[in-house]
Amino acid sequence: MTVILVAAVTVASLAVALADEAGLDLSFLPDWLIGFYGLLGRSWEFGVGALLALLALRLPPLSRRDARVLGFVGLALIAVGAAISNAGTVYPGSTTIVPVAGAALVLYSGRTTESPVARLLALRPFVVIGDISYSWYLWHWPFILFANALWPATGAAAIIAAAVSIVPAFLSYRWVEQPFTRRDNPRGLRSVALLLVPALAIVGALHLAVLTDFGSPRVAELRESQRVHAGTEAGCLTVVPIDDSTAEACTWNPDASGTPIYLIGDSVVEHYSDGLILAAEQLGRPLTVATAPGCPPYRISSGSTGDDLTEQLGCAPYIDGTLGWLDDQPPGVVVLGANDVAYWMPSSELPSDDTVESRRLELGLAITTTVEHLQQHGHTVVLAKAPPSYLLSEPRWRPTDCTLATIDAGRCRSSEPLESVEKVQSATRVVIDEVAASTGSAIFDPRGFFCSSTMCSTERNGVAMYHDDVHISVAASRLLEPLWIDVLAPLG
Repeated sequence: MTVILVAAVTVASLAVALADEAGLDLSFLPDWLIGFYGLLGRSWEFGVGALLALLALRLPPLSRRDARVLGFVGLALIAVGAAISNAGTVYPGSTTIVPVAGAALVLYSGRTTESPVARLLALRPFVVIGDISYSWYLWHWPFILFANALWPATGAAAIIAAAVSIVPAFLSYRWVEQPFTRRDNPRGLRSVALLLVPALAIVGALHLAVLTDFGSPRVAELRESQRVHAGTEAGCLTVVPIDDSTAEACTWNPDASGTPIYLIGDSVVEHYSDGLILAAEQLGRPLTVATAPGCPPYRISSGSTGDDLTEQLGCAPYIDGTLGWLDDQPPGVVVLGANDVAYWMPSSELPSDDTVESRRLELGLAITTTVEHLQQHGHTVVLAKAPPSYLLSEPRWRPTDCTLATIDAGRCRSSEPLESVEKVQSATRVVIDEVAASTGSAIFDPRGFFCSSTMCSTERNGVAMYHDDVHISVAASRLLEPLWIDVLAPLG
């Protein structure tokens, strides 16, 4: 019964690991159970060892020849597993099966001391390493993380840290692991208790350091850039279209008597909300935010197939519902826009086989149709261009990938030549210019705020301007207030 239970858990765990590797939807499982650190995706590795321990004595004895063959095959599999693993290897996953199978064969070959591999591993140095291996396994990773954070430019730092971690591994093996295996040793248990005091003190000190951003203003600034924007915080970034029952929570300065302002589009446009709120207050106008993640405020149809591409993305209800709601609202200024890179990216969910010219026509028709619809219902339209995008830069820039050391050294930022930014954004920007000219719409273009005549940067005067590689920070959004006033003041 025990063997069946362990086997079932092992198979289930391996299935989860393989499903995660294949990209199957495992959203029904908690994040902490799957992935690299997930218990459920790793349990099968322990399960293989447990099954071997349960079955080893029940299996027929090994001959000297079989033990020799299995031992060397096991070592070869472990070596192959190490050779085929790289930075892109999903772990745990199918690749992990190779070294795990190798380790099982090596252990099984050790049933007889006639095995050369067993005799090799019985040598004192290997026995010592084997004894402290679990403690070393627990200690090496935090040492590596801290080494990379303190010396990110030193390639050997991680290797040295892993080697140095053998010292606390030996101490914890001697004073923590061993006493727990000898329950009749009260002195050993007291030693464990005494070691917990400084350990907890260290953990507390590290926690306090994190809470205080390690005393670094740069770390504090970057942490500030990860704040959510006003529209998101109020629940106004959702694929559920706005209606009269939800509009109140997404309206700022509601008692103002000036011309209403409406912000519609995807998350890139929603990140303009903080600056727009300030501008609306200065202008004495109410502002309503109705945005949806990943959804432009216009339907895009493929010229070659006639398919509604935005409907394929699940955006049709948001677009139709939001425009329908605006039809019944007092005439105002509608600010609309979207991520101006995703539509052209080969990795986008949208088809990638159309030519740029045909896509320009599709996008232009989509925006024009929406603008004319809004104008027919009495609204004035502002076409909001997106901020400079770092989405296509290589390597990809993400502030969450930065270490404390790189942040404090001022290296957690990205700069791109304006020419490079123009290459990935020009197609949409040209379409917006053409639609604005043909419909008489206004344009909001923050590029000059983020870029000089030659370079664009994610930082300005020590302020982190970006939340990630395509979305701006709350601080940047607030600093755009004067630009919004310049565009909105003449309208209405």
